Amino acid sequence: MDVPGSDVPAHTIDEYAVAGADVILLWYTLLGAASKGVTDVLSVLRARNDVAAVKDLVTDQRAFEGLMGYDEFERRSARYATAPTAS
Repeated sequence: MDVPGSDVPAHTIDEYAVAGADVILLWYTLLGAASKGVTDVLSVLRARNDVAAVKDLVTDQRAFEGLMGYDEFERRSARYATAPTAS
């Protein structure tokens, strides 16, 4: 996956750990997973023409927002919101 023309990583997770790595993010592993997810959702939408048909293929919106820390973002961004002015 991170070797041109190959479908396997150049090293094992254990080899990366021995080299001192705490976290391994192989760029294509993440982008490939995202690409497959998007492709799968689009294929189902094309075939079924129904948004409800992809419910099990996507992360629940509230779970995603929780993962991304969206509540904290909204709290912080509220500091910059201005009240509507009367016209």
